[in-house]
Amino acid sequence: EGLEWDDYPAEMYKSDDCFRYILSRPMASKPGEKFKYNSGGSVLLGGIIQFLEAKKPLAFAKEFLFTPLGIANYIWESHKNDRLRCGEGLSLRPRDMAKIGLLVLNDGKWNNKQVVPKEWIRESTKPHVQESKFYEYGYQWWHHSKNNLQWWKEPNAASPKEHDLIAAFGHGGQFIMIIRDLNLVVVTTASDLDNEHLALSKVPMAVEEIVPMFE
Repeated sequence: EGLEWDDYPAEMYKSDDCFRYILSRPMASKPGEKFKYNSGGSVLLGGIIQFLEAKKPLAFAKEFLFTPLGIANYIWESHKNDRLRCGEGLSLRPRDMAKIGLLVLNDGKWNNKQVVPKEWIRESTKPHVQESKFYEYGYQWWHHSKNNLQWWKEPNAASPKEHDLIAAFGHGGQFIMIIRDLNLVVVTTASDLDNEHLALSKVPMAVEEIVPMFE
């Protein structure tokens, strides 16, 4: 990511054209030189879907994801001019978050129907770039494994026994975590959205307290 970016910029939400705002950010580094998560990239993905499919991203998600999975209760906030906040702002029930995790665990199948191509599930959930010593990143999915350090340890250490963990990290600890070799999906939610420590504590809780029960 070469764009200068601070999540979540108030100016983007006030802008009449969030796409123009994102693409007008100055360059902080050369493209491909340094990775920094940028929720604006997800907003742009929504714009690409609307351009290519000639339908709004929410309608696209409803047709190809929510309806096939039986997800009917959700709220997804928008920017000005009805631009869907594709980088965040989606509220789901825990059971529906778990459905998305199970879809990934089962390589894109739901009720024996291929909802998402297996090839894309595998490609999007594997590591493509090193985010830090603690995480790698795929396409919209985070990855933590025995090759990464456990930041909650003192000193930071890797664990040769750790399972690969694929995760969707939402604001405030709204996480979907998938451990393929244990056939396990862990969903967490939180009430204190501004407590970053509380959010980060969900990963060690899953790794050290939940996973051992299923080994």
